[in-house]
Amino acid sequence: ALGAIAPAVTMACYAANAFLGVITVIPQVIINYQNKSTGQLSLLVTAMTFGGVSTRLFTTFVEVDDIALKLSTALNWSLISILMTQFLIYRDTRPLPPKPKLFASPGPAPRPELKKAKSMVTAISAYGSSRCLTDMVETETVEVIKSASSNSLTRIAGSFTSLPAVSNSAPDFMPSMAPVPELH
Repeated sequence: ALGAIAPAVTMACYAANAFLGVITVIPQVIINYQNKSTGQLSLLVTAMTFGGVSTRLFTTFVEVDDIALKLSTALNWSLISILMTQFLIYRDTRPLPPKPKLFASPGPAPRPELKKAKSMVTAISAYGSSRCLTDMVETETVEVIKSASSNSLTRIAGSFTSLPAVSNSAPDFMPSMAPVPELH
């Protein structure tokens, strides 16, 4: 209208618009036809696109005299119309699954019955998984826990008192640590 853009550039933009519409919609139309389904294509997004393109088609035909723009817009509208038609043709006719009961609850999950245990480890392993505990401690310690009486935890905790004290001095790369006695 103002002549600021050359007519050749304007025609190239209209052609690019039509070309992009064709290469984006035609493959989807073909896939839908081959599968006899619209698959995961969103009806909502396609319907909003159809509404926008329909509005653009109307305003273009009412306000613009350029035949190339009218043809480009009509082509895009036709392509989106095909997708909307495929939603009608290939709609899912299977019955919907029953609605879940919103307020029905099966009740609280049953809790395991805890008996008086001989040690804290036995009590924890009865309620939860003892595998986590066995993955964290060494094999010898696990054997002590499995075979000892209720005071086994006291003996294990006592073995930690023989560890060297921590100091703020430079680290000794060859520490002389006494071997930890085995508990059996």
